[in-house]
Order: sequence, then structure tokens, then C-alpha cells
Amino acid sequence: MKVLVNLTNLFNDQNIDGIGQYALNLLQGIQDIGEISSFHLIVTEGNCHFIHSMVPEAKMTIVPFSKYERLIKWKKNSLRFLYLDQLKVPKTIKKHKENILFHPYPALSINVSSVFPTVVTLHDLLFHNFPAEVSPLKKIWCTQTHNSIIHKTSHLIVPSRFVKNDVMKHYQEVDEKKITVIPNPVRVNREATTPFTVNEPFILSVNSLRLHKNLKTLIEAYAKIEDQIPHRLVLTGFAEKIGESSITNCIRENNVKKILLTGYIASPERNFLYKNASLFVSPSLHEGFGMTPIEAALFEAPVLTTRETSIPEATLDLLNYYQPADDPNRLAEKMLSLLKYPPPAEKLKEIKEKYSQSYNYKKIARQYCNFFQNAFSQIKNSSDFAKDSPRRKQRT
Repeated sequence: MKVLVNLTNLFNDQNIDGIGQYALNLLQGIQDIGEISSFHLIVTEGNCHFIHSMVPEAKMTIVPFSKYERLIKWKKNSLRFLYLDQLKVPKTIKKHKENILFHPYPALSINVSSVFPTVVTLHDLLFHNFPAEVSPLKKIWCTQTHNSIIHKTSHLIVPSRFVKNDVMKHYQEVDEKKITVIPNPVRVNREATTPFTVNEPFILSVNSLRLHKNLKTLIEAYAKIEDQIPHRLVLTGFAEKIGESSITNCIRENNVKKILLTGYIASPERNFLYKNASLFVSPSLHEGFGMTPIEAALFEAPVLTTRETSIPEATLDLLNYYQPADDPNRLAEKMLSLLKYPPPAEKLKEIKEKYSQSYNYKKIARQYCNFFQNAFSQIKNSSDFAKDSPRRKQRT
């Protein structure tokens, strides 16, 4: 069995987001367990060298740049994704005999193949649960796209029971057997660190500057205790326009002085921050899985987070939690308490070992391979896919 993996919308060696990190961890796991020969990667001219450096044993097909690529500045534009997913990917898969198309992300431009069974990893339903994150027009687009993904794909992989239940809540007609829960693979290299200068001891949060990450509550909580502690607040992650504006206004309104916004930084520098943080805080209001609290715990950092959505499930209820998530007073109290009375080193090591076992990237990669090799062979031959439309018969 061969799996064609669409990576055209993922990866840039300058900025790997959470979904990109998930896909990279998965591919490296598949390579390290010796199963990469069963996978064929669709990449672009822009990310092929980076992906090859991460998974050198993988077979790849490179989608060339459009002749208009250098004339139109669309590298982060939806038009480019539409061009890739709706035109280039279908054209590419026709040239191969691989019999599964796998999208490790639910892009708004995604192509559901009429030639091969299609599998999608659906990471969350953020647009349903946090509508403030998207514009009305984008919500309409998200709704249409997710309807197509959820109803037309052969199978969905989700990273938590929370996401599965959420899908069943919003799409009640979907067969539960169509959804498989496989947690995200988490991989950190504790030895790969590059110093990142922070003069004071610091509290760390690694989250994109988006509204649902709830960094506004963290800043308000920090403002209440800033004069009581020597620690600086360090916020690391992508800056999105709406979220960044909200954060900037919040910093100014609360007159916060000891704060550092690093923007996106590469893994070695981020690892250094994880390793040296006095406290890691993730105040997120919505996660389909949420890797950064787990990554921080793998560096034996004390972690404080919320009990929202999938977070208690993914963190195995082993961390420090506060609630309600949008209460800066309660968050400030818990931060002070953990800085004054940090968890013992033995407890932090125990949590690290538990996460290392539960989310080992090779272990999760094996689960994915078993899914593709066993469960999907039944789905491919199911009556739903066997009822070929004239279009499918013609293409096949």
C-alpha cells in the first residue's frame, strides 16, 4: 500500500507552525521505524529542500512554481493554496499509482480526490467554537470546506476524543466509525539548544498571538504580580494581525514593562527557553490537542494551563491547572504560588517520562502506519467508495 501525502501547504524552514510540527514529527517517526517507503510526499520548490533535510529517505514529487509565482506576491494567499490543492495536487496524483491521498491538515483549499480514497487529519473545529477568530466570510468558507472534508473523505483522523465528540456534535449525521483518534506525536531534542538572551529569570508562553490563545488574560495576570517578582514574561510565537493588535493594546493598557515578544524562533532557541523557564504558562481557551504544554513538560519545566477543551485529556491531567481560564486574578494567584513553591524535581521527571511514553513519535507513527495498512484497506473497499461515479470510473 502506498500513501500520497500532500505537504504543499506546509513547512518553511523559517516558520513551522503547530500543524507543521505535527506533520514533521509524524514523518520523522515513519522514517525512523522503517516505513517511509510506503509514503510518497508531494512538496513544492519552496519546501522540498527543507523537508528532504528532515526526512532524507522519503520519496518526493516536487510541484513546480507557477510561471506567475514571482509576479504575484501570494505566498501566504488563499489563491496560492487553491492553485496548489485544486489544480496541481490532482494533476500530480494522476501520475502515481498510490492508492491513498493523505492531507495532514484541513486546509480551506483542500482537494478531496475522486481517484483515491482521501484521509484528512482534522485538528479542531475552531471556527465553530471560537467564531471571533474568523471573519463572517471566512466562516462561510470554513463551513463549506469542512462539510466537504467531513462528508466526502473516506476517513478522518483526530488528535483527541474531544475533537471526535466535537465533530459528532456539529455533524450528527456522520458515522462515528469514520473517525479514528490518534494523538499527535511529540518530539523534542533536549540537547539541541541555542542560547537566547533573557537577562532575568522568566515565565514563558509558547503560543501564536491569536485570540483563542488567551494571552490577554496572561498579560493582565502578569501585570498584577510584575512588581512582586523578578521574572520577565516571554511570549514566543507567530504574530497574527488581530491577535498582535490585541496583545499590544493589552500591554500598553496594563503598563507592563518586563515583557519580551520574540516572534517566531527556531526549535533550538525555543528549546533553550523551555529548558530555562521558571514557569511555563498556556492560558489557551481552545485546543484540539495542544503540544506546547507537553513539550515544556518534556524539558521538566513546571507547567500551568487551563482545563479547556482537549487540554486535560492531552496532558493526562498531570499538570497544574487554573480556572476559569479567563480570570486574571486566579491565574496571577496560581503563578505566584508555583513560583514560590515549584513542583519537586522528582514529580517533573515523572511527568516527563509519562509523556515520553504516551506521545513518543515512533509509537504514534506506528499507529498511523497500522491505520493505513489495516483499517483503510477495509474503507477503500467499502460500499461507500465502491459506488463509483461516472467521473471516478473515467479517471480511474
